Amino acid sequence: MHWPPWRHSSRADMPARAEDRPRGVRESLAPREDLKAAADGLRELLTRESDRLRPDTWRELWDLHAGVEALLPAWDRMAAARAAEALDVLDVLQRHLPRAVDAFLAIPDDQKPWHADEFARQIEVLGRRVEGSRRRLTRVLTSALEAQGELLED
Repeated sequence: MHWPPWRHSSRADMPARAEDRPRGVRESLAPREDLKAAADGLRELLTRESDRLRPDTWRELWDLHAGVEALLPAWDRMAAARAAEALDVLDVLQRHLPRAVDAFLAIPDDQKPWHADEFARQIEVLGRRVEGSRRRLTRVLTSALEAQGELLED
């Protein structure tokens, strides 16, 4: 089974008219369903292949997964406000990460130790990329909280 399950955009699931969408939610170029499918695929892979990954690399991937799952509850709001960052997170999860993992897992197990450092370096780079996007996405929520606090003080 190829990870993550390749899905077409679920934009067809979004209401076509703005008045049919929940208040404050614009149509997203990075649907929540796509993020959830990618996060679920990563969790499944980590569960299935844990014995074929170095423990430190597995932990790095698990932390990446946990960070992405933490975005899910407010994903639509964040993705609508910061589409570039949302698309970057999806790009890593749907394209770059699967390629790196598939390439490493294709190496015979007895030769993996010689290539594990390079794989770990790639995962670290991808993790930093997602974390940067995650911080920028989260600013959407923290800015709203700060603005609410300023309103209360006035």
